[in-house]
Amino acid sequence: MKETALRERIFVALDLANEQALRDLLSQLDPKPLKVKIGYQLVYALGLARVFALLAELVPEAQVFLDLKLHDIPNTMAEGVQALKQYHQLGLKYLSVHASAGREALLRSQDATGGLFDLAAVSVLTSLEGSEYTAVFGSESSPEEKVLALAALVSSCGIGHLVCSGQELGRLRLACPSLVPITPGIRGGGVAVLGDDQRRSYTPREALGLSGGYLVIGRPIYGAADPCVAWRDLLV
Repeated sequence: MKETALRERIFVALDLANEQALRDLLSQLDPKPLKVKIGYQLVYALGLARVFALLAELVPEAQVFLDLKLHDIPNTMAEGVQALKQYHQLGLKYLSVHASAGREALLRSQDATGGLFDLAAVSVLTSLEGSEYTAVFGSESSPEEKVLALAALVSSCGIGHLVCSGQELGRLRLACPSLVPITPGIRGGGVAVLGDDQRRSYTPREALGLSGGYLVIGRPIYGAADPCVAWRDLLV
């Protein structure tokens, strides 16, 4: 796969906590990422308006995945999505919501986008397995079964993207072929992370081969001794 094609399928997760760290990282990445993911860290530290202003300055061509994982009652979620429409012109392309918020919340959130950006519904967090998973979801279903059930719900609500681990990609493609997966928890393949809390993880090549969608890669890049080398290694 050509380098540009790979860049188009990888969200670089900018899970940093201050402006200088963001500037330092993006100054090192060559070529610049075409897709970036922003989570709580920068939003809480700098405010959403400042984050989007910085991205417009530092990676003006990049599409932004705003990973806020909205999960609330339908009215609150829909109003939150509505309030974010102002960032469409600043690169907002994807927004994460929790699939487990339920059908009405998903439908109203999807409607609130006005077609300006896409929702990505989070299924089961990639940190959950074994007793941790059971404590949250019970023992009646496995993580894969829960992901597939949530995928069916998401698809029926007209949402086109599902966030799930690499372990569910094979069956997801068969069960809900219209859903485009976004896969976090990418590890291995020459990228190592100390103190890692990802459990249901896959290597970049494994996930790309199964998904036909997108990957989210953060700590293996910004936590590397040389982020630019780590980034380029992913594109080879």
